[in-house]
Amino acid sequence: MRFEMRLITACNAGWFGKILPYLDSLKQNADFPATLISVGFEGAYPGVDCALLTRVQNAGSPLETESPQHGSFLQVLPGNDDELLIFTDGDIVLQRPLTIQEHAWLGSIPFGFVSCGWNSGPAETLEVEANRLFPRVTMEQLAGRLGSIARTAPCYNIGVFAAHRQTYRRIYEAYMPLWKIATDAFQHPARQQWLVNYVIATLNIPVIHMEYSFHANGHYGIPPGVELVNGAALYQGEVVAFKHRL
Repeated sequence: MRFEMRLITACNAGWFGKILPYLDSLKQNADFPATLISVGFEGAYPGVDCALLTRVQNAGSPLETESPQHGSFLQVLPGNDDELLIFTDGDIVLQRPLTIQEHAWLGSIPFGFVSCGWNSGPAETLEVEANRLFPRVTMEQLAGRLGSIARTAPCYNIGVFAAHRQTYRRIYEAYMPLWKIATDAFQHPARQQWLVNYVIATLNIPVIHMEYSFHANGHYGIPPGVELVNGAALYQGEVVAFKHRL
């Protein structure tokens, strides 16, 4: 039996032209529902559902990106608590349809878990990432406010992030009261991703590692086992599903 799953991506008016290649790839390769969250403007794209999220509703997002990846999109995208939501950034291409095995894997993600991949690698902690985010405070000051877990917890890349709706809501509700702390601590817009990772750690939400064959991101160079061949990203010789900034 097919389970409920929806891919969500988002952009503001300024990014809409840049997200079109991703929307084109979804139209070509996605065999599951996809929704574009248009932040602060009325977006439209054939074959992809669109939902308007106002800037007021999108509180908790960096002004630099206006990404709703922290879960603000839940306000305009109702559904069942057990629906699996896959939120993705917009600088991605879906290079191929998902395999039967990938659908089965997504359907097997337990309730209350999340899945995402490495940021720069398996050794990265929140302290490592914090030092990249143009911090305004010392790590000692930040740990004084948020606890030592703000230094030691793993930091994942949530450019492709899977969680059931209820789990996403838990993250969003814990995130929002902490947003000002993150904004005061960091100048870089990736403070949003940092804070989501912090919340996952403080809520003790188990993380299932997302393989490079499913999502490969190039923010810190080409990941191990990944190669670029004629513009396509391959992992161990097979085409990667979500090619992200490669």
